Amino acid sequence: MGCTVCNNLQPDEEMPYRSTSLEALQSSFKDGCPQCTFILDASTHLKLFSPSTSTSTSNSNGENPNSIFISLQPSSTDFTIMWTTADKETKYIQIYTPLGHPPAWPGISQGLQLSPSPDSDEAFAFVKAQLQECDDNHPTCKIVGPKPPTRLIDVNFSSESIRLVETAFLPPATKSEVPYIALSYCWGTSKTVTTVSSNYRAHKEQGFLISSLPQTLQDAIAVTRRLNQRYLWIDALCIIQDDLSDWEVESAQMATVYRNAYLTIAAGTAASSDEGFLQGRKHAAGEPGNQVYQALWPLTHEEGEEGGEMNVKTATKLAARILPYFIHAPIHPSSMSQNPLPLDTRGWTLQERALSTRLLRFSTHELSWSCLSVPWECECGHKEYPSPSILSLRSLSAISSWTSTTEPDPADPYRDKQTQVMHLWQSWDAIVTEYNSRKLTQYLDKLPAVSGMAKVFEELTGNQKGTAMGEYIAPSWSWASLGRRVSIKMHNEMLYPDARRFVPRAEVVDVEAVTVGKNPLGRVRDGWVSMKGLLKKGVLVVKEEKPELPVETRYSVVFEGLKSVEVRVCPDTLLEEFEVVDKDGSKKRAVRRAREGTKEGEKVSGSEVYLFLLGNFMTINPRKVQSISLDFLVLGLSPRKGKTGVYERMGYGYTEPLFTVQIEDYVDLVDQELVTIV
Repeated sequence: MGCTVCNNLQPDEEMPYRSTSLEALQSSFKDGCPQCTFILDASTHLKLFSPSTSTSTSNSNGENPNSIFISLQPSSTDFTIMWTTADKETKYIQIYTPLGHPPAWPGISQGLQLSPSPDSDEAFAFVKAQLQECDDNHPTCKIVGPKPPTRLIDVNFSSESIRLVETAFLPPATKSEVPYIALSYCWGTSKTVTTVSSNYRAHKEQGFLISSLPQTLQDAIAVTRRLNQRYLWIDALCIIQDDLSDWEVESAQMATVYRNAYLTIAAGTAASSDEGFLQGRKHAAGEPGNQVYQALWPLTHEEGEEGGEMNVKTATKLAARILPYFIHAPIHPSSMSQNPLPLDTRGWTLQERALSTRLLRFSTHELSWSCLSVPWECECGHKEYPSPSILSLRSLSAISSWTSTTEPDPADPYRDKQTQVMHLWQSWDAIVTEYNSRKLTQYLDKLPAVSGMAKVFEELTGNQKGTAMGEYIAPSWSWASLGRRVSIKMHNEMLYPDARRFVPRAEVVDVEAVTVGKNPLGRVRDGWVSMKGLLKKGVLVVKEEKPELPVETRYSVVFEGLKSVEVRVCPDTLLEEFEVVDKDGSKKRAVRRAREGTKEGEKVSGSEVYLFLLGNFMTINPRKVQSISLDFLVLGLSPRKGKTGVYERMGYGYTEPLFTVQIEDYVDLVDQELVTIV
């Protein structure tokens, strides 16, 4: 029987994450568990606690002074311990076998010594090995005959200069296959060299000095040359920045540029283009990655023969080292957001990461690699297989393949289709949530900066139809209309389609978005969706006296026709009262999203709102008791000039389970109408 504390550091599908304590480790050590003994010895050497530390699991405040999580994920190749010390500092410890020694047990990773700096020979040996492995053994990563971007940078123009080339004028033999590297980086606030109309011709004909470029761009050129590649794509130089028409066309091609690149360089550590990413990392003996504990570990090979069993005992080495938590967060992936790299805070760079076929990431302490075949591998030997919320084109491609090839279940064909669509939109929801946590220098870029990923989803869904702030960004039914972080709220039961069935009660009749420029997924100046369904007028009720309550319990709607049932409301933003002109010309009191800088008015409660029925969930619980719950859009009359008789979204509403199998017991589905939401 395995150790109940650490499972002898073997993968565990049933309990991939184990929470334990220093007291439990010390008790297991006394019981003779060799893995717990190693963890304690390594933790002492790495100074995570003192050997004299009391075995009490709580301090004077009743808190556990040493909180410990052990990752035993079957999908990962090494074992990671998250140790929160008595002073509340969190450390990640990787357990591995040093390279050159037999693995301590099957499946454990063999770790490399981290390179001393990102421009070292050791670092580039790691990169070249990954590229070679991918070129030779990853057929899904091969890019066959890609159409190159409109422009590329020729880094071999001379030793000191580069020049801009138009790929349409490359020799036919070259143009058929043009491997290039793409750069993902932060512009920052520093002034950078760009291609504009006035220097476009000179950049093509005379070229320009590498020394005139900011350090991040110089570093990208150096990496491209060391990898024996000739062409490089950098947005600042390959898009004519003061030509709106060119910018719209080229920014719309982001999905293609990063998807077709031979490699994408992610300058993770540079907050601006003048900082660079090849300098500055010099490991000291006490820094993360270089604090290593090693011990001899008995190694047993067993060979069964007809005449009996032979055991040959030898020894190998088992090692542990501290790694930065923002590189490895397998136990709690959300911890990556506690101290993100500069690149991970910018809006534009999300799709650059998600769309890249092969990504080389320069982080604070080491390099990491990902491609369509290897989701995540670091210099240290750590391999990670992210959850679906770690977004990438590979997960979207997998969904696309699965959606197009999965045969319907004859017993329940609707369930298969619904499950496939649900997985697809859960990925989009995760994209929107992460994207809205990032920053944009120009808020008008909110849609263009995600248009590449939107284009991928357009391809997956086959949807080729055109697509409350002071300045119009998007219609109210779009997540982009909110000038803040957005999360997609879904019922937890939606993740369990065996127990839940969603029955749509509304139909999309028409949808349109009027774009500003040439990018069909870029900036918009108007948009609407027309839907046919049940619309009910109601009164908004707000529990003003209890602002500490969760938002969905503070707001509700009551209306005639829904018998003694409360509709809970989750508003998209704070709400405010205003006067609106109805389609019959009369003025009435209504509610809208609060404008920037305003506070929610006390008179919102009692205002008129509308509920539009989207559908209902049918639930079968373990006792075979059926119930339904209703889901609504919460709408208000539009305050926009020239938009009388149409509605804007203010949030969504839902009911608690209603113990009936007939929705008609609660609402009359006959009385339907066409509703336009702007």
